Parts: sequence; C-alpha cells; structure tokens
Amino acid sequence: MNLTLNLIFRVNLSENTTLHHKPLGVTMKQARLILISLLIGLLTCCSHFNSAPQPLSLSAQEYIQMASNALSPQKEQYQIMAARRYLQNRRTQDALNLLNAIDLSHLPTSVAVSGQLTLAQALILNQQYQLSLSTLNLITSQEKNLTPAQQIRWYQLAAQAYLHTNQPMQSINARDDLAHLMPNNTPEYKDNLQAIWDTLQQFTPDQLQQRNQSIVSKGLQGWFNLALIIDQPNLTQQQLIQQLNQWRQNYPNHVANGLLPKNLNASTFNQLQPNKVALLLPTTGPLKNSAQAIRNGFTAAYYYARKKQDQPTIIVVNTANKNINDAYQRAIQQGAQFVVGPLTKANVQTLQQKPQLPLPTLALNSIPNQSRSASNLFTFGLSPIDEAVQVAKKDWQDQHRRVIIIAPDNEWGNNIAQAFITSWKNYGNSVTARYNYNGRTSLAKGLRQLLQLSQSSKRARQLRALLHRKIRTILRRRKDFDSIFLIATNKMARQIQPLLRYYYAGNIPVYALSPVYTGTPNISHDRDLNNIQFCDIPWVITPHQLRPPYLQTIRSNIQRTWPQSFRRHPKLYALGVDSFNLINRLHLMAVLPAFGNKAATGTLYLTPQHHIFRQLPWAKVEKGKVVPMA
Repeated sequence: MNLTLNLIFRVNLSENTTLHHKPLGVTMKQARLILISLLIGLLTCCSHFNSAPQPLSLSAQEYIQMASNALSPQKEQYQIMAARRYLQNRRTQDALNLLNAIDLSHLPTSVAVSGQLTLAQALILNQQYQLSLSTLNLITSQEKNLTPAQQIRWYQLAAQAYLHTNQPMQSINARDDLAHLMPNNTPEYKDNLQAIWDTLQQFTPDQLQQRNQSIVSKGLQGWFNLALIIDQPNLTQQQLIQQLNQWRQNYPNHVANGLLPKNLNASTFNQLQPNKVALLLPTTGPLKNSAQAIRNGFTAAYYYARKKQDQPTIIVVNTANKNINDAYQRAIQQGAQFVVGPLTKANVQTLQQKPQLPLPTLALNSIPNQSRSASNLFTFGLSPIDEAVQVAKKDWQDQHRRVIIIAPDNEWGNNIAQAFITSWKNYGNSVTARYNYNGRTSLAKGLRQLLQLSQSSKRARQLRALLHRKIRTILRRRKDFDSIFLIATNKMARQIQPLLRYYYAGNIPVYALSPVYTGTPNISHDRDLNNIQFCDIPWVITPHQLRPPYLQTIRSNIQRTWPQSFRRHPKLYALGVDSFNLINRLHLMAVLPAFGNKAATGTLYLTPQHHIFRQLPWAKVEKGKVVPMA
C-alpha cells in the first residue's frame, strides 16, 4: 500500500507535464483526474484511513471530484476542503452552497467541527454575522473535543462575529480567552491584544465605568480598568505611573501586560515640560489663510488648557520667504524649548535631512516613504498617504480583490496611488486598471475607455452594419473589477461619481480619501457624492461624539470666534488643536505605542519612524448627507 502511494505521488500532475505513454485522445486534465480517481480508490479501501485527509494543492473542483468517489466520512472531508478552496478564491457563495448541502449530524466530531468552523467563516465573509454566531454556538457543547487549532479558530471567528453584531464586550471576552491559547511571542498574539484595545476604544469613559461595575470576569475587569486609567486626559505623568503600577500589582498575570513597557518608573516618562513653545508658520503669503486656521486651533486649545493649569508661553515665527534654518535658529534665540512646525513639505524635508535637531520638533507635514527622522523630529499632518493605507485595508475587509484606480495625473495623485497599490498588493490583491485624469475636459471620454464602453459601442456599430438594420443595443461595461478607489478633491469627485453611475458602474463600491468631503455639510452639492465611502477625521464626521469630550467645547468656541474661517478650513483647525495637545503627549506615546490617543484628527499612534499615524473613522454619503459607518 505505501509503495503504491509513493509511486502515485511521484507523478507530476502539473498542467505543463508531458505524459509520454498516455493513450491517444486523453487530455492532460483527464489523465490527472484518472490518477486522482485511482488515488481515491486506494484510499477508500484502506481500513486505517480514519483521519482527515492531508491538505493537497488541488482546486475545489478536484476535491469535489474526489468526494464523488469517496465514502463517508471521507466524502464530507473532501467537500469541506473544496469549500475552503472556494473561500481562498473569494467564491463565498459557492462555498456556502456546498457546505449547506452537507449533513454534519452523523459525522465524527472532528469532521463535523471542521465543517461548522468552515461554514462560520463563510457566513462571516458573506456578512451573515448572526447566523455565523448561531453556527459557532453549535460547537460549544463539543468544546472538550476540539483540537488546540480548532479552539483558536473558534475564538477568532466568534470575536469577529460578536463585533459585527454590536456585542463588543463579548468580542473582547472571546479575544481575551484566545490570548491564553496562543504563544505570546508571535505577531498574531500581539495583533490579538491590539484588537482588544481597539475594541475598547468604542466605549466612552462613562460607559467604561458603568460596564466595569457589572463585570464578573477577572480578564474583562483588567481590560476595563486599564482603559479607565489610560482615558484620563488630566493625569500627570507621576499619577499615570502610580496607577499603571498599581494596575500591574492587581493583575500581575493579565495578558494586557504585553502592551505595557517592562519598567514603569519616573525615568521611563522623564519628559521636559517646556516653558516656551515656538509656532513656525507662514503667516504671510499664499499659505497665510491655512496657517491662520492652524494657529487659531492651536490657540483655542491653549486657552482651554490654561483654565485648568499653567501653560507655556507661545511665540509665533513667520517662515514665509525665509530660510527654515534661520527661522528655527530664531526660535532657539527667543528661548523656545519646543517647536511646532514648519508647515510646508519642503521645509520639513530640510529639517529631516539633519542628523539631529536641538529641540523636540513637531512638524506639521509628513514625508512619503519616510525612514527614521532626524533625532527629535516628529511628523504630524493630514497625510493622504496614511489614508490610502486605510482605504486598502477597508476595501480588502469588504471582500473586494480587483480594484480600478482613478487618480489625478500629478505628483499628489501618483504618491497616493502608489501607497494604496503597495498596501493592496500586500493583501494579495490585484489592480485591474488605472486611469489618470487631467482636468475635466477629457473626463467623460477617459472614463468610457476605462470601463471599456467604447469597445461595447464599437461592437454594436459593427453588428448594425452586418445586419443592415436598426437594432436596440444595451451598452455593457467591463466586469473584471469589484471596487473603485477614487483619488479626487470634492470638486472633481462631484464630476466623476455621476459619470460612473451614468456609465453603468453605479453598483460598484467607491472608496475615497478625506479631500472628497470639504468638512462642511452641503446637501445640494454633495448629492453628487452619493454612495461614496471615505475616511475622515472625527472633527467633521462625528463632531458631537468627540473624545476626549472637552474637544466638543473647544470646537464650539472656535465656531463662535472664527465662524467664516472655520467653515473654509475645519480640518486645519483640528490639526491646530491636536498639535497643541501633542506637546505634552509625545513622550507618553513613545513609551506606550500600543495605546492610541483619541483626538480631533483621529486616533493617534506614534510609529518607530517618529510619524504620528492617524486611524480614522469611516462615513458614507447618502442623499447628500455624511453618515458615519459602524
């Protein structure tokens, strides 16, 4: 028996193999299926073949062929493997059809559990989250019989399903149990802890406090107590150290310790509290209005904080038409201990090229493909590159795999498109086509060509000429894509989206960046953006649910004080507010990188490259209104 199997597996079954002795008229595919059938016959006659078959590099159809010639439970095992292959190829409905036809009730526990887990995964991919939970709950009674790998898979799927059915506490609990099953030195383990923390960010401090009082689980209590400590914006560094160390004493074996630094003491958080801060902005020239909005936001946050405790003196240094090195030196001469700015990319690049800066510096722009910055330099801005990375992740999570990119034919568009493509391909996906537009003049023609409507029109003309009669034709677009990534300003997006609908692509999901929305509601204009999904800052998407809550007070003060400027530049005001609040948070973010800071411009994380990454919420335009997405 073993000798026969060895002989069979030594045959190369690739499509490119030549079989020198195959009978006339037998194709390679037929020969391959003959060998598979022979293998099935040998396997099914072996009395010792009782375990699940080993994974084979076959297609779903080949597994189905093997199942058709096998007896139970091998038959169902092959069908489950075919379903898994369908899921790998994103053919979710085919997997569901196959799995729903299998009667799992009479099968051995290991096979039945394998089928139920695969079905639960398929239901999640099909966004049938409640049904997935029901399927997973059928397994809990057999939990003692699950292998370690099956237990891990159960908790992973349950955590996803709970989160999508608005049960965040159950999702956290599932992931907490999952953490105890995983090796703690793997990236997957750390990703799971980070997922728990990200889910906790859905709760306000009041909700954390209320739910914490009713929690029985020691694991959940530890998570909620840690979140309550981190979410206190007015803690001094010393108070934070004391509370974190007390938490660690209360929960010495808690998995959340994996998110904390090993040593928590005064030296860990030793950060200079600056007495004077220099704000480097172009207060004159073409960028004057943008700089003014940032400065106003910065000032509003400053005066709000000053009500509670003393704040540093602020000096403003004009960088317009000046050498940035001279402006920086002037800030030092005036006694600055911390610098916020400069604003332009060119000035930031000049500072970034230095090996070290004499003062901690929070630059208000970012650099594409930024490696490690100069010592003491941190970059923070409304980076479209960060947004492109998040669009790729969202598009992938929504089960799309073939995208068309529509981008402006300029450096801005090319940089964003390239960032998206890099992330998109990291998920194993492909870019079907890309169209670089140049203004509005040739937009209609370019989109027709992109969607291959021109070819459809040509075929219709050829058919009319061939038949010598009038015929009614329906134009058809290409079918080889399932999503669109649109890089455009609000003005251009309002031109492009209606054309996409007109050219039969209205049912295709369109993903975009924050520039697609001005930040100020305008229903009559934004109706042309209907169905576009985009990520943007909480300041404009959820202005009445800002965290920390004091941001709502600052925002209201700004609207009253600078109403016209705020309507034109709402996002730059948010950048100014956060740039002030980051002055005393940078070192804390470096020590606790896993704990994002809720802010006006997103949840902020400090990367090892000293770049402040903004994790953004999502919204969709419906009937001209921006509607936050869960």
